[in-house]
Amino acid sequence: MKNFITFEGLDGSGKTTQANFLADYFEKNGENVLFVREPGSTPLGEILRDAVLKQQDIAISPQAEALIFAAARAQLTENLKENYGKKTIICDRFLDSSIAYQHGGRGLPLEFVKQINIFADIKPDITFFIDIDLETSLKRIQDHDRLDLEGPKFYEKVYKIYKNLISEHKKRIVVIDGNRTIEEIHEEIVSYSKQQ
Repeated sequence: MKNFITFEGLDGSGKTTQANFLADYFEKNGENVLFVREPGSTPLGEILRDAVLKQQDIAISPQAEALIFAAARAQLTENLKENYGKKTIICDRFLDSSIAYQHGGRGLPLEFVKQINIFADIKPDITFFIDIDLETSLKRIQDHDRLDLEGPKFYEKVYKIYKNLISEHKKRIVVIDGNRTIEEIHEEIVSYSKQQ
């Protein structure tokens, strides 16, 4: 059993649904589960989440946005470290998201993104990337937050970096076809989780 499982994907990929489904599955089977999301899942993280995603009338530079996400992640990481090995941790987004969105989407230097996330020094054991095409992602996005308002070119760059990460971390990142029913996707994730 993996101790730290993360879910990644474009907005609208269904990763949050699948992360919740897997957490419920483990709990029903007697596992002690900690489910968290990024940004958020701590009092500070939820404040920062609201500031960077919900306050659409406030201008936030790409650098400031990246630092806010990194601050929320640093706070959350302390909680993850306390529970690692004691609980099965399932996280909806983690460092891969910042590399894809802040480096890829926003164009910030990769080393800058990595450096400000130096405190996120706990590594996922496995990452499920819920893969959907860009057209499907854009159709599903409902303009719920600041990032949802970005256009196709932004998400093209995000997706490209995700593909690079998948190539670089083949042992950690498992690509799951997200163009199927929720139940089919869940069954594949559970099946893969049982093999670990």
